[in-house]
Amino acid sequence: MGKVQFEEPLQFLHVVGFHPSIENKFSKIRKCLSPLIIATLVIISLLELFVHFKGIETCSRASESLIVQYQVLHKFKVLLTYKSQMARLIESSSKFWNLDSFDGRFKTECGHIHTLLGRFFRVYKCMMLLMTLQYVLRKIIFKSDLPLASTYGETQGFSPTVDLILFVFHCVATFTVLHVIIGFDGLFFYFIGHILSEVQMLQSAFKIVQFKDNDFVISIKHHQFVLSYIHNMNQVYSDLLLQQHLSCLFGICFGLFLLSEDGMPPDLSHMCKYIPYILSFTVQTFTFCVIGSLIISWTSEIADAIFYNGWDKSEAYGYKHEKMFAINRAQVATKLTLGGFGKLDLISFTLVVKNAYSFFTFINTIQDE
Repeated sequence: MGKVQFEEPLQFLHVVGFHPSIENKFSKIRKCLSPLIIATLVIISLLELFVHFKGIETCSRASESLIVQYQVLHKFKVLLTYKSQMARLIESSSKFWNLDSFDGRFKTECGHIHTLLGRFFRVYKCMMLLMTLQYVLRKIIFKSDLPLASTYGETQGFSPTVDLILFVFHCVATFTVLHVIIGFDGLFFYFIGHILSEVQMLQSAFKIVQFKDNDFVISIKHHQFVLSYIHNMNQVYSDLLLQQHLSCLFGICFGLFLLSEDGMPPDLSHMCKYIPYILSFTVQTFTFCVIGSLIISWTSEIADAIFYNGWDKSEAYGYKHEKMFAINRAQVATKLTLGGFGKLDLISFTLVVKNAYSFFTFINTIQDE
């Protein structure tokens, strides 16, 4: 299997008018309608929250809808603000090495990253589609008179006409969110997959490179290009990663509050409803943190690959300055950041879990008193 193609997630962004490289009249119309739909959904949800507010429980139930809407709005912000930068990232990916570079030595070693990524994206699409269908069909199956996207059980329903209008709007908004999330997240994961495969190819190249031709110089230049690519990607996604981190933390905290609302240990109905809710935010945070840790560790390992190769060959000493420069550069961790406040790694994940546990302990203490 070859490398995964960016067009797969971009197809979903194109449906909502946010393909970074396509700009026509019809896409501009979709680009205006999509944020308008989500903004309307947020307004309706906030009105429901404030008009029918009945304490912290209302906020907790509202978080099931509002946190997702908050994340989607930030995705729209990135797509609007960094459209040209994202287009350049996609265009620059053409400079990545092919898997058949260096006589095809990378095909087996590095190709599995793209194979796994392609399978992951297919599973991710199916999972998101099933969740969306379940979210839409739940109203029909259980004959609820409340439109799910904009109410949290605080009202007694609407007239049949208003209820139908809100349900149709709910369906449109839900599938808009589906395309934005799959397209945006898929594009991010594809960027990461390409970067990790390039880093792995660089490690292999520095281990096998010969000094009698220009392969070493080519590898040095490509190393600088990959590091620059990661830096440019971080400029696009850094603020979003921070907002994603914070929103997941709030989601976990609200989920823990709802889980322990009627005391500990929770009953079976609370566990079945809110443990998956908590796990979804936890897994989401863990996935992004693992990605950040892989980038840090793999890029740092390039220094060892350069250092432990070639010193037994006399030709290597003709490139000693280049080797030292590349080693020094690789020893400085290349990373994704959380809005400039910290690194995206497993340590940041432990901080989220620690803060959520502190909140959980605080809530239990209040309830016991």
